Amino acid sequence: MRDTLLPGASELAHRPKVMMLIATAARMGVGLISFLLMARYLGPEQFGILAAAIAYSAVAATLSDFGLAISSLRAMAAEPADTGVLMRRMMAAKLLLAGALTLVYAAGVLTLVNPGNWPLFAFALIGQIGFSVADLSMVPLRVHSRFGTEALVTVCATAAMLALLAAVVIVTRCAAATAAAFAGGRLLYAAAAVSATAHALGIRPIGQVPRSEVAATLRKSRSFAVDGSLTSLSTQIDVPLFGLVLSATQLGIYQAGGRLVQVIVPFAVVLGNVYLPTLAALHAKGDATAFAARARDLVREMTLLAIVVGAGFAVLGPALGRMLYPAEYDPLVALWGGFGIHALFRLAAAGFAIPLAAAGQVGSRIASQFGSMATLVLAALLLGAGVDAAWTSMMLAASSLVLLLLLAGASVKQGCNRRSVGVALLVVLITGGGLAMARGFWL
Repeated sequence: MRDTLLPGASELAHRPKVMMLIATAARMGVGLISFLLMARYLGPEQFGILAAAIAYSAVAATLSDFGLAISSLRAMAAEPADTGVLMRRMMAAKLLLAGALTLVYAAGVLTLVNPGNWPLFAFALIGQIGFSVADLSMVPLRVHSRFGTEALVTVCATAAMLALLAAVVIVTRCAAATAAAFAGGRLLYAAAAVSATAHALGIRPIGQVPRSEVAATLRKSRSFAVDGSLTSLSTQIDVPLFGLVLSATQLGIYQAGGRLVQVIVPFAVVLGNVYLPTLAALHAKGDATAFAARARDLVREMTLLAIVVGAGFAVLGPALGRMLYPAEYDPLVALWGGFGIHALFRLAAAGFAIPLAAAGQVGSRIASQFGSMATLVLAALLLGAGVDAAWTSMMLAASSLVLLLLLAGASVKQGCNRRSVGVALLVVLITGGGLAMARGFWL
């Protein structure tokens, strides 16, 4: 097993960032093009129903993660020689939770969903579970700095996923057939990811694990479970909430823009997956000075990324929407400003959240996620009370603003440099205010 490339053994170089950029760009590109194709060829109503199924199933898949990625990454970084054993425990716990949540999800679908849409929800869950298994199985690659292997597997597998889905949706224009292709492609990705990790590190990723070890893994992960689940849910919960009060067509239009933004926002993963192992190792060693320096670098890079992405969506979104979608999606024009501000705040917030995760400070992250999600619940209530659907994207941006402010405050309390946090926050807030006024909105 190669231990020489462990984070902390050498200076953080540009190559890991490039490799993670490639992997994330592949995931982002496939997600982006997939949603564009579904929106264009299925139309707002069919797309709205399928997108809702994907969103609800994503909630179940997210809950089955149970903080396993972060807790296992920290454990593997501390004990690299035990990577194989730790991975088997991690995968066994994941599959156990996925099975339990599948039963809960199925009960909800059978009770609340129109029988005609049951296949969509079933295939959507299969696809989301498969994707989450694939991502989790590559945690050991990140710990051992095998970013090139992850990039190669991700590019090849996601290209196959896209080819399958594109062929089906273009030929059939059927939501059920498209959902089946969605599931099949992601199962292929999961199989490729697990196999690649096993081959690259010379480990057996799946095997029999004693119940006591699975239980111990879950106990160690539970401190990260709420934090990890809320972090993921806060980026997905808008659709299930808004879906309760919007029509299928309105939800489809919202999703046509919202999913584009949600696909771009995971660019934070590029920096997070590179910095997190290093930050976790430095924190474990008690090197507060080096930890603070790395955290400061991360905040600067994430702030720059947030400004570029947020301004790009707010300014270029209307023209992009007209170019990509047919006339049925014209109401989307009014939503782009809010989507851009949401991307700005969400990416900037990640710069404060990642060092907190590396330091094990999950309490403040949990409180921040609750604040953000409470804002979205209030937004759904306002929509139900008759507020115009054109304000949905600004409501999403407001939830991200709450998250940003709470995480910035937590970072200062945790010991991050007050000046660097303050400067980054000020720059982001000024940019957000300017984008809001430029699009005719006021924060």
